[in-house]
Amino acid sequence: MKYSILKRFIWVSIYAVAMAYLEAAVVVYLRVLLGLTDITDVDVSLGPYGLVEIGREAATMVMLAAVGWMAGRHGRERWAYGLFAFGLWDILYYWLQVTRRFRLGRALTSRLFSSIAQIPMLDLSVAMA
Repeated sequence: MKYSILKRFIWVSIYAVAMAYLEAAVVVYLRVLLGLTDITDVDVSLGPYGLVEIGREAATMVMLAAVGWMAGRHGRERWAYGLFAFGLWDILYYWLQVTRRFRLGRALTSRLFSSIAQIPMLDLSVAMA
């Protein structure tokens, strides 16, 4: 029985760590695209992308709840695994953002997007307007 619980916590942990990395990477991409350099800047207008951002956050919460639901066998276990996944994801997500672990990624991403922006058929600003 203990092996089964340990095995589930390990897989939930792997999922939460991967989600934290993915979420932090997405935020890095968004910040580069929107030209935001200060992570502490709270006065940011996302304009037409505001609803997309809310949807992204909601999807993250659904995925974390779903992994808790799948790992648990009954209500309490599902809550426990879900809250554990959320807590681990939350800690790692903000740690990656605050400690700027993506500094090299930002430089590479900036070059990538500046190259893509020069391709006329991929002008996303016209498509989104």
